[in-house]
Amino acid sequence: MKSKFFHLLIVLIFSFSTPAQDLAFKKELINNMIDAIDNHSQMEFEMQRNERNEDGFTDGKFYAKLRTDPFMVYMKNERPREGSEILY
Repeated sequence: MKSKFFHLLIVLIFSFSTPAQDLAFKKELINNMIDAIDNHSQMEFEMQRNERNEDGFTDGKFYAKLRTDPFMVYMKNERPREGSEILY
């Protein structure tokens, strides 16, 4: 019991004595992150899927690339029908 009280006392002392971060620094950091996200105009990803059907499971995989300015979409299917592509 004494050790639990001692540990609780230590935690309370350190939690109140630790200075908080500057609010202006937090706002600047968040604004920098939002600006960095806005500067990106394209994204690439690979998606995999599993579908359950009457015969069991069917897996699939495709690669996609999206661009916002100008708007473009490229998708290439790797499974189950390899080689089919979409370009818009």
